[in-house]
Amino acid sequence: MKRGFLWRILFLLALILLGGYYLYPSYRYITLTPEQAELAKKSRANFQKLLPGWSPQSHIVPGLDLQGGIHLVLGVDLKKAIADKTERISDRLRADLDDKKIGYASVKRMEEGARDRVEVVFADADARKQFESDLLKNYFELEVVSRDEAKMVLKISGEFVKRVKTDSVDQAIKTIRNRVDKMGVAEPSINKRGEDGIQVQLPGYGDPDEAKALLGRTAQLEFQMCADDSKALEELKDLPDGINLIRSTYRRPDGSAGRDVFLESKELEPLREYLQGKVPQDLIVKYGQEFKKGERWYRTYLLHRRIELTGDYLTDARVAPGSAEQPQPYVAIEFNAQGGLMFEEATGRNIGNRMAIVLEDMVDSAPVIQSKIGGGRAQITLGGMKSQQEILTDAKNLALVLKSGALPAPVTIREERSVGPSLGVDSIHAGKVAVGVGMILVFLFMVMYYRFSGLYADLALLLNAYFLLAILSGMDATLTLPGIAGFVLTLGMAVDANVLINERIREELRLGKTPRAAVETGYGKAFWTIFDANVTTIIAALILWQYGSGPIQNFATTLMIGLIVSMFTAIFVTRIFFDWAANRPNVETLSI
Repeated sequence: MKRGFLWRILFLLALILLGGYYLYPSYRYITLTPEQAELAKKSRANFQKLLPGWSPQSHIVPGLDLQGGIHLVLGVDLKKAIADKTERISDRLRADLDDKKIGYASVKRMEEGARDRVEVVFADADARKQFESDLLKNYFELEVVSRDEAKMVLKISGEFVKRVKTDSVDQAIKTIRNRVDKMGVAEPSINKRGEDGIQVQLPGYGDPDEAKALLGRTAQLEFQMCADDSKALEELKDLPDGINLIRSTYRRPDGSAGRDVFLESKELEPLREYLQGKVPQDLIVKYGQEFKKGERWYRTYLLHRRIELTGDYLTDARVAPGSAEQPQPYVAIEFNAQGGLMFEEATGRNIGNRMAIVLEDMVDSAPVIQSKIGGGRAQITLGGMKSQQEILTDAKNLALVLKSGALPAPVTIREERSVGPSLGVDSIHAGKVAVGVGMILVFLFMVMYYRFSGLYADLALLLNAYFLLAILSGMDATLTLPGIAGFVLTLGMAVDANVLINERIREELRLGKTPRAAVETGYGKAFWTIFDANVTTIIAALILWQYGSGPIQNFATTLMIGLIVSMFTAIFVTRIFFDWAANRPNVETLSI
């Protein structure tokens, strides 16, 4: 007994020391000076510099409701992601048909109904058969929906659609995390929510409009050549009211004049609707803005469908203050080695033509290529009816989202909630009061009702709270108000277990058993009752954790860990105290 008793004490002491090791960073976090706390909020790395080398890096992080900040739920447009993927497959299919010299009339993604289908109209039946024998096997992601003499309808397979959806949300989470890191939020929480949702919590961040603008921007960047030699727009008849045909020119490096023919309107949607299906298949219409006499007009850019370069090849984007030739601030971008070669080749091949810089499906500008551009550098100008400071702010935000990557599909703000820092301080105070008052009342009750045995339960309760906080600290857990509620509920469950044990021991003492026998039997009879009660509650907490979100998951996590710890302290720790009391020399009863 003595040897086993000693090993149990040593084991408990080792756990207490281990708990202190993991709890130290959290203790250091809450004892920072105001200056250190302000520095730590800007970056997690700043706080880690304040820790000694032997200390772990993880610590308990105050949640959004405890320190204020912004809560957003973003929705990824998976239909658009699938449509874009289908469009890219159509482009690849068109290029392969040209490469194999297989005759076709059109290759296009179907706009009506399902947007995951591609319609291919061949020159004749022989061309269709050649495609099926030579190329179709290379398109593992496509399934044949229908075929006739010279036409096929293909669609993306179900498995590939699932992969596109998963990849789109995962890529969006990665991109949003990159943007949040560059925003300087020290302890963000970014998690997947459902099939197409992303929950973003930014503790300590106080500008919801800026957060939405930075996180919600698609930031898809593309470079496409203008089809200025096409007469497709000039051949349009009966223009609707409010839509004008404009003919203009620009000067090429050799002195000749280039044609710039476009439609303009004060409203964008009527322009889109009118041009639907009215341009050749190998061309595409995109739109830009221009300002005349203080009024904004939308204009068309007729572009070749081929995309010369995308923002995927970007390595850097930074704000340049402007110069004598370009007085307004602009965003200077740099490509990686492969992107630089592609940009150099595209500009060398199109000297004298205009290259459209397309940002988020809108043409930012379309400069004339004066010469081959090496070095992999370009610039995006910003302007409009804005002040110098507003343009500079826009340029900084654009540089940030370009550096952190483009979203694979547009996102929408489904839910938004802001918590002020004063409310967070009030919540912390209320949480401290709730825990403190609750524990004091429990301690007094246990000591008054069970005397020294109640004191054993109080010591176990303190260790319960200590171990629970140490585990949360080691897990780098976020603690919210619901988490504090789970913490308090855990303490109540721990007291309930001690009450069961004490009442069982009392019953055995009343039956005339010795203290040692009463403790042995009391623990044996109370064990399964305690086990069943805690396990059923843990199962309920697991369900909450699996199907809940955010605060509910935090409550469930704290509750599950707390219940496991409370079983350990109620059954193992208090047993040490009772064994010590029951095995003293000449003991006849217990203070219970």
